Amino acid sequence: MKTTPLFYAAALALLACIPLQADNLLKNPELELNDKGNAPKNWKTYSSIQKISTDEKEAPSGSKESLRVDIVADGGNALGQILQKLPVKAKTDYVFRMDIKSSVSGIGLGQIKLMSLRSELERLPTKTSSKKWITVELEFNSGNADNVLVILRYKQKADQEGETIWFANPVLTEK
Repeated sequence: MKTTPLFYAAALALLACIPLQADNLLKNPELELNDKGNAPKNWKTYSSIQKISTDEKEAPSGSKESLRVDIVADGGNALGQILQKLPVKAKTDYVFRMDIKSSVSGIGLGQIKLMSLRSELERLPTKTSSKKWITVELEFNSGNADNVLVILRYKQKADQEGETIWFANPVLTEK
């Protein structure tokens, strides 16, 4: 049987309809811990007050583990943060998505900070955590930013002591 050009054209048209998955711009989206075990590789923390670990027992469906933050001490009014800085293209659409859960609702969230050089242009928060795993998503345009901070944030005041926040599967893609 001879394959016709019409067959090839139909196959190419079908392939063009299948969306390609964009590359995750984040390094270490698995949130694997560094050699010291106190932060995920390629991510930064600015406080060692709270306990950071991985948790194989508490992970969203389809994931082998999550990043666990146990609030063990009063961290004051500032939100705790685990972040990664990435260059972005100006005036470009992006999507940030992650899974999040906490022992009490509302104490964890994701955040994007749009930056130009060292100046903050805007803060964009996701929805806050709930007692069940949820996927939060934030679509944004980089505007005049040349880099972004992708931040996993959590409340750490005295009244959150003993609470836990879990993060998993952070993804930043160009739309």
